[in-house]
Amino acid sequence: ECILDTDSDSVCDMFEIAGCTDVFANNFNSDATDDDGSCVFPPLSLNAVSDTLCLGDTVIISWTGGDPNDPIYIGLINVTTNSGNGAVVNETSNTGSYSWLFQGVPAGPGDIYKFYITNLPLTTYDYGNHFAICPIVGCMDPMACNYDETATLDDGSCVMPDEGGVCGGN
Repeated sequence: ECILDTDSDSVCDMFEIAGCTDVFANNFNSDATDDDGSCVFPPLSLNAVSDTLCLGDTVIISWTGGDPNDPIYIGLINVTTNSGNGAVVNETSNTGSYSWLFQGVPAGPGDIYKFYITNLPLTTYDYGNHFAICPIVGCMDPMACNYDETATLDDGSCVMPDEGGVCGGN
């Protein structure tokens, strides 16, 4: 008969086994009945994203590892200029993935980027693979009738005004 069960887990205190009770930890102890705070988790590791991402696309940033109870910070780094591009998300749960609408960087061609992930309070981190930003193709000649001020790569589609300076004229 159980005389004392301090934590009301239906295991008598004299039979409690201290250890890591988190199944995601490297040192999970299936015999442990009381979590003693000793859990050690694998380091965060970012999974690869496409080598080219386009503005306006939704990108799934995914990872493994880290303490599931720690919040996660995801940032964007400009590899070309070796500078931070700010946070993708300042704090999210360690669920293994985050869906982000790709925005806030200039369209390609040009600089190379990578994602950065860390847990909070900054005990494990990882850098992702390098990727480029898709160009926006279109007519880049400001004198053309179909000039596209957002274009970053000329596609040869420019239509020039007629001799009278009229677009689509005779």
